[in-house]
Amino acid sequence: MTRILTLAFALFLLVPQLDAQGGFTTLFDGKTLKGWNVVGNANWEVADGAVGANKGSGFLVSPMSYGDFQMIADVWVDADANSGIFIRLSDPKMITATNSYEVNIFDKRPDPAYRTGAIVNVAKPAAMIDAGGKWNTLDITAQGTHLVVTLNGTKTVDVQDKMFARGPIGILTLVPGRPDTGMGKALALWFVYCLVVSLFAAYIASRALSAGAEDMAIARFTGAVSFIGYTLALWQSSIWYNRPVLVNIKNTFDGLLYAIATAVVNFAKQL
Repeated sequence: MTRILTLAFALFLLVPQLDAQGGFTTLFDGKTLKGWNVVGNANWEVADGAVGANKGSGFLVSPMSYGDFQMIADVWVDADANSGIFIRLSDPKMITATNSYEVNIFDKRPDPAYRTGAIVNVAKPAAMIDAGGKWNTLDITAQGTHLVVTLNGTKTVDVQDKMFARGPIGILTLVPGRPDTGMGKALALWFVYCLVVSLFAAYIASRALSAGAEDMAIARFTGAVSFIGYTLALWQSSIWYNRPVLVNIKNTFDGLLYAIATAVVNFAKQL
């Protein structure tokens, strides 16, 4: 049986600095996709006053950037949907939960820690609410570092975070059969990456160091090479894709820890 992912949105936005009267600005006119940029191959279409998709994977992205705002979205998704609203995008063409805030709509997320109502990697939902098979009201408020998410009148997130200050808004849909696989696949790929870095460091050490080199020298050398492998390429994303520097600083520190671990393992092997 083929399962179809369907979602629909009706969107309203309150941007205090843009609206002196304090009213809401309609992001979606209920008739067309005017005012949105399409990223990916989702078959977005407008019907019955809402925008939705049931095939493909992709985003609708606002051309304007927003900092402080309140956003209200009426959302309908089926039970298997993997969707969400991304705010303060750092890169409107390469959108992930690591370069923006993802307010998740994913009832059946394999790792339920950041399921429906969460901000992925930032705040777990305070209440377990399923969104599938019905209309839901999602209220997102971003004011400086203060982020609040309310789903159907229940506050699911109230957190302080300063990672992203401003950016466009994006709406996500994922094709069925390609759901978020949780941590399992990511951990497997990360293990392969660590193995490649370790083998590369060992190869460079074998070519650069003379036979009989001291154990500590081998450890220092493999650690330095591993640090380069784990971190150097990260900074290109800040140069070319406007990835926040704070994100790369954090990831560079993580890379340092992995490099130290690699050095320790190599040192232990020499004992």
